[in-house]
Amino acid sequence: MADTICYTWDRHTKEYKHQDVCQRDPLDGGVLLPMNSTFKKPPLREEGKAIVWESDDWVIKNDYRGESAFNGRDIVSINFIGDLPDGWSFELPKG
Repeated sequence: MADTICYTWDRHTKEYKHQDVCQRDPLDGGVLLPMNSTFKKPPLREEGKAIVWESDDWVIKNDYRGESAFNGRDIVSINFIGDLPDGWSFELPKG
Protein backbone atom coordinates (compact mmCIF):
# COMPACT_ATOMS: atom_id res chain seq x y z
CA MET A 1 0.00 0.00 0.00
CA ALA A 2 1.39 3.42 -0.98
CA ASP A 3 2.20 6.00 1.68
CA THR A 4 -0.37 8.75 2.22
CA ILE A 5 1.17 12.23 2.35
CA CYS A 6 -0.18 15.06 4.50
CA TYR A 7 0.84 18.71 4.70
CA THR A 8 1.28 20.41 8.06
CA TRP A 9 0.95 24.06 9.10
CA ASP A 10 2.18 26.00 12.14
CA ARG A 11 -0.53 26.13 14.79
CA HIS A 12 0.10 29.84 15.52
CA THR A 13 0.78 31.42 12.13
CA LYS A 14 -1.00 28.75 10.01
CA GLU A 15 2.05 28.87 7.70
CA TYR A 16 2.93 25.71 5.76
CA LYS A 17 5.73 23.83 7.54
CA HIS A 18 6.36 20.50 5.83
CA GLN A 19 4.95 17.35 4.32
CA ASP A 20 4.86 14.09 6.22
CA VAL A 21 3.83 10.47 5.79
CA CYS A 22 0.60 9.66 7.64
CA GLN A 23 0.53 6.77 10.06
CA ARG A 24 -1.87 3.90 9.65
CA ASP A 25 -4.62 3.42 12.23
CA PRO A 26 -3.73 0.18 14.05
CA LEU A 27 -7.42 -0.55 14.67
CA ASP A 28 -8.88 -0.36 11.18
CA GLY A 29 -5.90 0.24 8.86
CA GLY A 30 -7.17 3.64 7.78
CA VAL A 31 -5.04 6.77 7.67
CA LEU A 32 -4.50 8.99 10.72
CA LEU A 33 -4.33 12.70 9.86
CA PRO A 34 -2.19 14.62 12.37
CA MET A 35 -3.48 17.81 13.98
CA ASN A 36 -2.91 20.96 11.90
CA SER A 37 -2.58 18.91 8.72
CA THR A 38 -4.45 18.37 5.48
CA PHE A 39 -4.26 16.05 2.50
CA LYS A 40 -4.50 19.08 0.18
CA LYS A 41 -1.13 19.83 -1.43
CA PRO A 42 0.01 23.46 -1.00
CA PRO A 43 0.99 25.63 -3.97
CA LEU A 44 4.65 26.24 -4.74
CA ARG A 45 6.37 28.80 -2.54
CA GLU A 46 7.12 32.16 -4.17
CA GLU A 47 9.78 34.67 -3.17
CA GLY A 48 8.41 37.17 -0.62
CA LYS A 49 5.27 35.12 -0.02
CA ALA A 50 4.03 32.71 2.64
CA ILE A 51 1.69 29.78 2.16
CA VAL A 52 -1.03 29.88 4.84
CA TRP A 53 -3.93 27.53 5.68
CA GLU A 54 -7.23 29.42 5.85
CA SER A 55 -10.53 27.65 6.50
CA ASP A 56 -10.21 24.76 4.06
CA ASP A 57 -7.58 25.83 1.55
CA TRP A 58 -4.04 27.16 1.13
CA VAL A 59 -3.67 30.87 0.35
CA ILE A 60 -0.61 32.84 -0.64
CA LYS A 61 0.06 35.97 1.42
CA ASN A 62 2.71 38.66 1.36
CA ASP A 63 5.56 37.96 3.77
CA TYR A 64 7.47 41.02 4.91
CA ARG A 65 8.79 39.51 8.15
CA GLY A 66 12.17 40.96 9.10
CA GLU A 67 11.67 44.12 7.03
CA SER A 68 11.22 47.57 8.56
CA ALA A 69 8.07 49.66 8.30
CA PHE A 70 6.71 52.87 9.81
CA ASN A 71 3.50 52.35 11.79
CA GLY A 72 2.66 56.06 12.04
CA ARG A 73 4.57 56.46 15.29
CA ASP A 74 7.62 54.19 15.29
CA ILE A 75 9.85 52.27 12.94
CA VAL A 76 9.18 48.60 13.62
CA SER A 77 10.44 45.23 12.41
CA ILE A 78 7.58 43.30 10.82
CA ASN A 79 6.91 40.01 12.63
CA PHE A 80 3.63 38.89 11.01
CA ILE A 81 2.45 37.40 7.72
CA GLY A 82 0.23 39.43 5.42
CA ASP A 83 -0.24 42.96 4.15
CA LEU A 84 0.68 45.99 6.21
CA PRO A 85 -2.15 47.30 8.39
CA ASP A 86 -3.82 50.59 7.42
CA GLY A 87 -1.60 53.55 8.27
CA TRP A 88 1.64 51.57 7.98
CA SER A 89 4.18 52.28 5.27
CA PHE A 90 7.51 51.08 3.95
CA GLU A 91 8.46 54.73 3.46
CA LEU A 92 10.37 55.58 6.58
CA PRO A 93 10.24 59.14 7.93
CA LYS A 94 13.21 61.32 7.11
CA GLY A 95 15.33 62.73 9.86
